[in-house]
Amino acid sequence: MLGVAFAVLSALGFGAGQFLTQLGLRGGRLTALQALFINLAAACGGLVAALAVVSAAFAPPPFSLRGVAVFVIAGLMAPLLGRSINFLAIERIGATRTASLGMSESLFAAVIAYLVLGQAVSYVTAPGMLILVGGSILFINETSRAFGRTGTGARGSRPAPPGRAWTGAVLALTSGFFFAAAGVLRQVGMNLLPSALLGATIGTLVAFAVTTLHVIRRRQAGGLRL
Repeated sequence: MLGVAFAVLSALGFGAGQFLTQLGLRGGRLTALQALFINLAAACGGLVAALAVVSAAFAPPPFSLRGVAVFVIAGLMAPLLGRSINFLAIERIGATRTASLGMSESLFAAVIAYLVLGQAVSYVTAPGMLILVGGSILFINETSRAFGRTGTGARGSRPAPPGRAWTGAVLALTSGFFFAAAGVLRQVGMNLLPSALLGATIGTLVAFAVTTLHVIRRRQAGGLRL
């Protein structure tokens, strides 16, 4: 029951983050890369603070270099690739459609877990996967028709070029794939380094470091001033 409660809280947090991200990107004042930088900076601050508190209160988990390596790869997949592609999708089709298509993460996770970990798909999971596939197809078609009727992008501030909705839908699905793959890797990492908080901190710090270098290389740091 506690796991279900955490899953619900995670979904609420993710949904709120999608909405706030769209507000931040509205008007073109921030690029997707700058939004990713801010998002990861805030996540790093919170995770490092939480890790310091937990480390002071409890004994540190057993160290595993292989576990660290797995969490580094997971960090590159989810906090970096997953979020950056997710932000690009939000720019094109908005937070609601991106979050809805992001539910395909469950489908990808089931397939990847079966291929990598050998976890069988249950009789309950299989119909759910079919529903997700059918729902994703219907939602992509609805998104394309909606953008065709309005002729505007997600922000409503400029005309949407042909294929913008389909591009956004593909980006949202790709983001879901990377989040799912990272989730499976985290499960592997937890067997080697049994600390979800430490693993999340490692992955997020790696993603933040790569994003910072990219922001500097693209000379977009100046646009982050208040």
